[in-house]
Amino acid sequence: MINASNIWQFSASSKTQLERCLAAAQYDNQNKWIQKFKILQPVTDETTRAQVDTQSIELMEVNEIPDSPETENAVATNAVEQQQMDFFEEVVDADPLAHFDKIVEMCLRDKSVYNLLISNLSPVSLQKLCNHIFSTKDVKKEFLESFYKYFLPVYFKKEHTWFSLDILVKAKECHGEQFGNLLLILLNEKDFPSNILQEFVSTLDLKEQNSFITSIADYDISNEMFLHNLYTIFITYKECHKDENIQNYILKKLTQLSDVCSTDKNYGRFLLTYIQNSKCTSNLVVLEKLVEAHRSAFKRPCINALSQIK
Repeated sequence: MINASNIWQFSASSKTQLERCLAAAQYDNQNKWIQKFKILQPVTDETTRAQVDTQSIELMEVNEIPDSPETENAVATNAVEQQQMDFFEEVVDADPLAHFDKIVEMCLRDKSVYNLLISNLSPVSLQKLCNHIFSTKDVKKEFLESFYKYFLPVYFKKEHTWFSLDILVKAKECHGEQFGNLLLILLNEKDFPSNILQEFVSTLDLKEQNSFITSIADYDISNEMFLHNLYTIFITYKECHKDENIQNYILKKLTQLSDVCSTDKNYGRFLLTYIQNSKCTSNLVVLEKLVEAHRSAFKRPCINALSQIK
């Protein structure tokens, strides 16, 4: 038999009601539940009722359970995080440059600090911090690589302002190697606004545009992300040097996206530009199928452009 007092807990305010329920209870040997669970001793005297009542009242006293090691670790972790948040909000935000060495030290120790910076520093302080990193020549390489990998992608999701474009331009000028890695991250980031990359591409010279689209072809981004950045890639392709590697890559992507872009005017514009720059007649059959499947306003110009290279 399971002792009910080990299951149910009664509040102090329910004591009187509990006593009335016990007093009103009648033992019935024919009750199917009594027969099933073989409850042989009914509560019939005041002594037994008092025992049950005492047990119930004891259960009302909430004993403090000692913290487990896991609980203590979680509390300690939360305390450290709160201290870090307070440090950023109250100290660093007022003058991030005065605490730059401390920021670098904390970031190298724990990469989650990059997110704390973004969450707890004001836009003005974040701008100061970024500009300082761009203008400082002796920044630790390990910190710099993590800054481009963990900080800037998250920052761009939060801030869609003119400063985002400014960061891209300065990053390209100051840290070419890390910037190339950042571009690949952004090209594969669906939450990154494509218009920022469009504006950035417009600032590139011809050599830089060639490098940009070559990186895209070498990395071979997914069809989903190619479509997300379709207009940005088109802008770059239109002006770049179109070698065989670039042409083959663009044709592959245009073929793979043909079905989902059958009415997309940006796709149609891209297809038209590709045909106008195509010198390889071996791809005519593929191009004819792409044009036949397309249904935007660029279908007719594509047909005319195809007829000129047959």
